[in-house]
Amino acid sequence: MPRFSAQRFAFLFIFMLIAAGAAAAKPPSLPVCLKTSAKTGAPLPAVTYSDMHGLWGGTTLTLEADGRYTRAQAEPGQPPQRVDARVDPARHRALVGLLIELKIWQQRVPKRIAVPDESTASLRIRCGTAEAAIWEWYNDLDKHRRIARVRDALRALEPAAAP
Repeated sequence: MPRFSAQRFAFLFIFMLIAAGAAAAKPPSLPVCLKTSAKTGAPLPAVTYSDMHGLWGGTTLTLEADGRYTRAQAEPGQPPQRVDARVDPARHRALVGLLIELKIWQQRVPKRIAVPDESTASLRIRCGTAEAAIWEWYNDLDKHRRIARVRDALRALEPAAAP
C-alpha cells in the first residue's frame, strides 16, 4: 500500500483549505443583492425583458447596470427599430423595489407543452454576480401581472431616458 509523503499530505491539506474557503466565500444570492441595491444603490441590477419570436418579431428591453437602456423592436415585414438611451440612477433604483416586491427571481409558471404558435416572454436579472431568469407564456402576461409589470416599468423609463 503506497504511503503519503509529507509533500503530498501538505498539498492535499492546502487544497482542502482552499476548497473550504471557496465554499465559504459564496457570492450573495439575487434577493440579497437586490435588497442591498435598494438600500445603498450599488450594485444596480441589469434587467432584460424579451418577447422576441423568430417569426412574429417582438420587443426586447434592456437596462444595463451602468444605466444604458436599449429597446429593440421587430415586426414582420418591417425594418427593426432600436432606441438607445441612458437612464438616471434614481429611476434605475426605483425599479429595484418592484423586482423585490414581485420576488422576480422565482419561476412560478410550470413547464408544459406549448400550443401551436404559443410563445414565451422572459426576464433575466443580474445583480453583481447573482443572476436569475424566469419566463411566462406570452398570452398569460396580463393574467399573471409579474413580468408584464416589469416590462411596463422598463418601457416607462424610455421617455425619461436621455439620449
